[in-house]
Amino acid sequence: MDWYEGDEEYYIRESRNNRKIFIWIVFGVIVAITVYLPFFGQTLRYQASMYFTKIFTTVGSILVFFGGLMVVWGVISLICTRSLGALKLLIMGLMVVYIGSWFLGPTPAIGPGAEEAPRGYY
Repeated sequence: MDWYEGDEEYYIRESRNNRKIFIWIVFGVIVAITVYLPFFGQTLRYQASMYFTKIFTTVGSILVFFGGLMVVWGVISLICTRSLGALKLLIMGLMVVYIGSWFLGPTPAIGPGAEEAPRGYY
């Protein structure tokens, strides 16, 4: 029974440490909200927007590239084999290009006559 009492004491001590860590995290979040964000929140917002824009542009470029490859492969397969699988590949490629163009922005997705979104749109 001696080992069980030691384990129980360890778990009680561990839960107290977890409670202290949680309190420090909550305190840090409150300090960040009250001190940091009023002075530097606007800059932080624009920096996060730049990072997300770069991520979405990269994902969109990759989707458009692979979708274009699927379209080309589908057209070549459709000309050579005239199978239903080639038509499916062609349609999937067009869908991937369309979805990727939405990641790149509204102009490539809608067409050449669309207007660019304003810079503060995000």
